[in-house]
Amino acid sequence: MRFVAASLFFLLFCTSFASAQTVLFDKADLTVQKADGSTLTIQTELADTPAKQARGLMFRAEMAENAGMLFDFGKPRPVTMWMANTPLSLDMLFFDNDGTVNEIVSGTVPFSRERIASSFKSRGVLELNAGASDRMNIKVGDKLLLLENGLKVR
Repeated sequence: MRFVAASLFFLLFCTSFASAQTVLFDKADLTVQKADGSTLTIQTELADTPAKQARGLMFRAEMAENAGMLFDFGKPRPVTMWMANTPLSLDMLFFDNDGTVNEIVSGTVPFSRERIASSFKSRGVLELNAGASDRMNIKVGDKLLLLENGLKVR
């Protein structure tokens, strides 16, 4: 019986450890052009594979102030996100095929399994720390212009 209990504990430990392992994301600078013509740069991590998109910011306790994670799905599609295993509250900026921000969901609930869906087909999502879109004055209609090695808006 002890062997079975010890084996079960070891299996649960290994599963928990594996789920929290660090995934390495490539980084690139994203330029946001605002309606007033000004620009700002955000250091992003690229969730550019299905495995990275599935992991996202799960298990991350912090993110730099002027940083984000960019999910680029390559073409517009229905997009649903969630906050399972994510201790950070986030702002989610859904963008269309030309990089225009069409919807912002602010202050998501950490660890929530509630689905967060865009109301239109989205090419991708930019995740920022909660409140960052207000702090940086990013609004619907602003445009994600260029991302090195990633989003290329024509």
